[in-house]
Amino acid sequence: MPGKLVSFAKTAKKKYGDVLGRADVTPSSDRRLPSGSFDLDLALGRGYRVGWVTSLYGAKSGGKTTTAIRALSIAQNYCRNCYRPAQNVEAVPPSKEDLAEDPDARWSAKGECTCYAEGLCREPDVPEKETDKDGKKEKEKDYKARIEKWRKAFEKNSYEELVCSWIDTEGRFDKAYATKIGLDCRRVLYMRPESAEEGIDLMHALVCTIEVDMLVLDSIAQLVPTAELTESTLEWQQGLHARLMNKAVRKLISGSSMVARSNRAITQIWINQVRDKIGTLYGDPTVKPGGKGQEFAVSAEIKFNDGKMEYTEETYGSKDRKEIDRIPTKETFYFEVTKNSSASTKTVRGHYAQLARDSKAGPMGQVIEADEIFNRARHYLVKQDKKAKKYKLAGREYSAQKAIQLDLSEDPALLAQVKEELFQRLLGEN
Repeated sequence: MPGKLVSFAKTAKKKYGDVLGRADVTPSSDRRLPSGSFDLDLALGRGYRVGWVTSLYGAKSGGKTTTAIRALSIAQNYCRNCYRPAQNVEAVPPSKEDLAEDPDARWSAKGECTCYAEGLCREPDVPEKETDKDGKKEKEKDYKARIEKWRKAFEKNSYEELVCSWIDTEGRFDKAYATKIGLDCRRVLYMRPESAEEGIDLMHALVCTIEVDMLVLDSIAQLVPTAELTESTLEWQQGLHARLMNKAVRKLISGSSMVARSNRAITQIWINQVRDKIGTLYGDPTVKPGGKGQEFAVSAEIKFNDGKMEYTEETYGSKDRKEIDRIPTKETFYFEVTKNSSASTKTVRGHYAQLARDSKAGPMGQVIEADEIFNRARHYLVKQDKKAKKYKLAGREYSAQKAIQLDLSEDPALLAQVKEELFQRLLGEN
């Protein structure tokens, strides 16, 4: 490296911190968090990109909030160090000391993961020396012994909880519905800001703590500027919400970049709505509240269209007067990926369905996708031996295709294996 460049690197690191380095050792990675839907994961390139921002927007009842809740529920069972599913994850109540400071303290979690022993995560941060009541730090000998014991325990189990947060600007977070989707609300850091400025400052401060790994903002459209709350409705504020959001986007992205320097990444999901443009005759008649800045800041945009609910009809009453009840059974969400900077897929349309009530097929909120995966597997993966009249899939032999379909719906391990093979085939991975 030329001498002037070396001098520049030293000066820059001394003045601005750890901002220089090689592109091949940057903190960003291609880790993904699954969405819970194979179709959506495939459209995004295996799921939400860790450390980046994804925007969910679209029509009412299109599945935006449900999709975000499902993403958090999956993330709660992952290890923070390797972004893989952890084993034996259990919720742990806060201690008495934590409850004394905050009666609404968030629950934590404990689990098992061997990512450090397998070389899948970075070197952990070493705990600092402990200080007693008199302000004296522990002796060097005791400190080294404690660190050695801690390191051995970390090599055996390197699980760390992936912390999730929900910023509720609409005030319509339904904990009962979220629980049915699979979210442990006790472990979610919930915030309800009163104004847009308060919500933006809270989000920025939360990002900069480097203690939260996934954050959902619901929604941008309902962030109310303070001027609208304090001043009369007769006052006209031209573009106030858009100007405020453009500033917020820059602030949040800057905070995320700062967190990335510490080898931590915070994944953000911003939920937004759509409004009708005035006087539009051609093209898309809708617009997203909050200005254009958000469109350039996010790495992926997913537009949700009107969902579809399927019902079963049950009759009751007398012969002379029969009544019909329509009971919901399945809900289908339709989406379109309109921007994707984290993969080569763009303008991809798809859908996924979930059970709308508890039934023999599964609990409410469970995604129904075994049949669709079977249809793809039949086209790409299933091999037919015409002489023996057998079908092969994932190292197993079947006498009929219906047996494959039944096995996929009943065997989660086989379903996961087939998903992985389909990802590799359809995304062009080696």
